Parts: sequence; structure tokens; C-alpha cells
Amino acid sequence: MRPGLSHGVNSRVLNSGSGPASSVDFMPFQMLSACQTVCESVIRPHTSWQIRENIVLCPDSTNLCGKTAQTSTLMKDFKKLSLDDTFQFSCHSGILCFNRCCGDLNQFLTPYDILRLKQGLKLSSGEFLKRHTTHHIGPGSGLPIVTLKMQEHENLSCPFVSKTGCTVYQDRPGSCRIYPLARIIQRRKNQHTCEEFHVVIQEAHCLGFEEPKKWTVREWKKSQAVEPYDEMNDLLMEIISLKNRSGRKRLEQQENELFYLACYDLDRYRDLVFEKRLWEAYPIEEKVLKDLEDDDVALMQFGIEWIKGRLFGDIIGI
Repeated sequence: MRPGLSHGVNSRVLNSGSGPASSVDFMPFQMLSACQTVCESVIRPHTSWQIRENIVLCPDSTNLCGKTAQTSTLMKDFKKLSLDDTFQFSCHSGILCFNRCCGDLNQFLTPYDILRLKQGLKLSSGEFLKRHTTHHIGPGSGLPIVTLKMQEHENLSCPFVSKTGCTVYQDRPGSCRIYPLARIIQRRKNQHTCEEFHVVIQEAHCLGFEEPKKWTVREWKKSQAVEPYDEMNDLLMEIISLKNRSGRKRLEQQENELFYLACYDLDRYRDLVFEKRLWEAYPIEEKVLKDLEDDDVALMQFGIEWIKGRLFGDIIGI
């Protein structure tokens, strides 16, 4: 895909914990019942069957369609693709559906999505969050969820899409990059190894699948520079896993505020780190300490580790 062309859809994240979850509750990763399926990707609010972080939800707005063994049923309509499997797809400005995937959607943002967008727009994290997002506490996950504000007209389109394509293309969210693919990491109960695969999300309006271009999953992900998004998003899975293991349905208000601060509002979190000298509780090298001053990625990595210890230290022995 050429720079400036838009192909993304909304990012969804859902944490179901050990039981049914609300279909309006999202986090950047999903632990689906005992199968602990971690997903990243897409959902469109106007479909009767919806995909939330690559998990199919039935029209029932309150519950996931099943538990544990039913995970395979949820994924039965999707063919598993390895990195070397192929699919057919292309998006360009000459296609009739161009930019349609950027409207009528709910775009949930991961921490790394926000990091890249605020840097690209040359805004502080606080300014970006205030101008372009809303947030709520997920009714199922009990964790802060950040959503991109859509334009208030009948198309409810992304604020960064134009007639010629995406105006933040170089820093577009991970779900926009990987579309029309969705990445699944599945760890079954009592297993320490994970299975990773991808599926194709084929929406009715999308004509890109009629284009002749073929890709392997590996080629597509490389062309869309998905790797750093995968790496950073995977770090957050550990927090979701720890929360599930803790058995806590909700965090305290102050804990939610700390989570939001460390994961989403990095510039304010940096102020807290140096004001309270938070690094003193952790053995870090001088170079790492220096990186925390001006490297957002290093700060986010530190913040995720700090949140793990601050909120779930009793589980990991801190």
C-alpha cells in the first residue's frame, strides 16, 4: 500500500476474564475464558455478527458467545493463516470503496497507538487525549479504555481521514496497519506455549479482495510496519493476565487513574516518575534512567512494568 492511502479499521480490545464479558468492553488484549485468546483488530458496530479484537460476538449485546471449549466455535468461520500463507487484497485511491473502512466505526486505541499519534501530531499526551479521545472504565475488564473521537456527522468518520487518504498514515493505529488481517495469540489452559496465527476479516463493503494482488501474511505485515505494534502490544498482555489471575473484577479508582496515567498519558507519567523518583524501587541502569527523560518507548516499557508491580505485586512476588 502506498503512503497516504487508508485501509484501517477500528481497533478493539476486550478482556473477558473467566466469565461472560460485555460486548462493549475492550482492552488491547483478550483473555477468552480458559483458552486465554489474545487478539488485536477489528469490529464494525453496524454488523449483526461483530469482531472484537478478532473474537466473534453474537448480536446479544451482553455476553460472549460461549466459553472455554466454544472458542473453536467462535473462530470456525475464519481460516487460520500462518506467516507464509497467502491472501488476496489491495487498497488504493481508485477503488470504489476507498476510505469506507474509516467511517461508521468505533476506534479503540492501544497505548502504543497513542504514543505514535501524539508524536506524529506533535502534541503532548494530555493534549492528544483531550482533543481526540474519550475514555471509560470497561464494564467487564474494569480497566480504562480509550476511544478515538469520530467526526460528528452522518458518516462518523475518523478525524484523520481525508478524501485523499489517511493524514496520519505514518503513525496510524496498529489495527489500521494490519487490516484486513487480525492477529490471534492463543494459549490453552495448562499450556505454557502459545499458538499464534492470523485470520482475514472480509467486510461486505470492501472491494479490495477483488484486486489481483497476493501477499503472504509475513509480506503484508512487513509492508505495513506492524512489528513494533505487535511487540509493544504484547507487553500489555501481561497486565491483563495478572488481573485475571488476581480474581479482581474491578480496580480501585486510584488504581485506574494510575493505569491510565502510565499507559496512556505518558508525558504526565514522566513528571510523576521524576517527581516521585519511581525508579528507585527497581534496579535500572543509568542509561535506562536517562532514556526515561526523553524516550517515550522506554518510558512506556517502564510504566507497564511499574503497573504490574504497583497493582499486582502480590501475585508476582514484588
